[in-house]
Amino acid sequence: FFFEQNEVVYDFVLSRAWGSPRAPNLSESAHSSRRAARREELLAWLDSWVRARYMLGTAAAERELALDAWRCALDTVYDRPRRLIGWGNTKSVQEVMPDFDVIHENFQPTKLGYAPESFESCARTLRAATVELVTAPHPRVQVVQYDLVDFERQVLSDKNLVELKRFIRAVQDMDFHAMQLSSAEILRLIQSTADVLDSHRK
Repeated sequence: FFFEQNEVVYDFVLSRAWGSPRAPNLSESAHSSRRAARREELLAWLDSWVRARYMLGTAAAERELALDAWRCALDTVYDRPRRLIGWGNTKSVQEVMPDFDVIHENFQPTKLGYAPESFESCARTLRAATVELVTAPHPRVQVVQYDLVDFERQVLSDKNLVELKRFIRAVQDMDFHAMQLSSAEILRLIQSTADVLDSHRK
């Protein structure tokens, strides 16, 4: 996902310097209980981060939409399963050299730990929050738009990953018609990504 230049990652990591100390060795049941407690702690931190970042009141509908969007992100792009062995930042397939082995889980993995289409609902929710804030208008609407650009970029990157898999299958099957369709869609997604990145300049 968008790890670098992403404020929520830096804010959370730096907040840990003043957080709870590392847990001692515990039994499996105690570990499970502690993981649940840490998730609740993380959700509470995320709630406060969203409120502060977007200056949203405690009862605002926009706040609930924004919170839902970031909780959704927490369970998709920020939730990398331990079964994936890669290290380093997850890399978008749009950034790497074309190859049959482009989808991997080694250094700077491109393989995702979630269903590529599942993050689209996260972006849709943040988009709804943005519409509400633009309509208001809200003083922090530009901040939400800034984050929405990253959400939309990730959606397009995930779609590109799916389409690249189709293209690779088409090449392996020597299906030239499918290759043409997939390559045209990949180019369209790359152009859409450029359009999204160019949409918020202020």
